[in-house]
Amino acid sequence: MCVTEADNCSACDKCLRTLLTLEVLGVLERYRAVFDLDVYARHRDRFIATVLAEHAGDNALRDLHALLQARAFPIPPAARRRARALALRRVLGRLPGLKTLYRVVRR
Repeated sequence: MCVTEADNCSACDKCLRTLLTLEVLGVLERYRAVFDLDVYARHRDRFIATVLAEHAGDNALRDLHALLQARAFPIPPAARRRARALALRRVLGRLPGLKTLYRVVRR
């Protein structure tokens, strides 16, 4: 059950975690009546990037990351790029002097 709506929203972290797991396991299409797969498709690469960049600090993402690796799931190039940007943002955010530089460069 989705945490944001009575039905599954297909966009919150809980739904995305479930949908990506179903996709990795090869059974996503079986759940078309339960989830909106078009909504999932719009959020998919962003969520995969989040899994790649933040799995070390989150048990649920860590398990999903391990499943991605175990199944040799193909990571879309856009998700890889976004994951690198998220990781860089996290590192820069921890460095006091570079945080300001990052904001300037980001503009």
